[in-house]
Amino acid sequence: MRYFSAHCSRRRRGSGTTNGHPATTNPELCDKQGLQPTVFYRWQKEFFEDGAAAFQPKARPNHSAEQERIAQAEKKIQTKDEAKLMAEHVALKKRLGEL
Repeated sequence: MRYFSAHCSRRRRGSGTTNGHPATTNPELCDKQGLQPTVFYRWQKEFFEDGAAAFQPKARPNHSAEQERIAQAEKKIQTKDEAKLMAEHVALKKRLGEL
């Protein structure tokens, strides 16, 4: 593999700007973002191999289990609320002398 200095790379690519923005090499960008270049290149490889998958919505495999857990929690809350209301009702009746 042949390596060029940043100066040579920019000169080979043209004016050194991209759409009016200064050109930045991948290692410079990685340094700026605090990212290892090997990680960047691995991500780039994964994207080039199956980039369309990155834009597909992710399916939630345990969606029904999660919905069931939510329904059980809501039922538990409702049962507690009903029990609390019944206890308040009985206490009120006792205070009023109806029980």
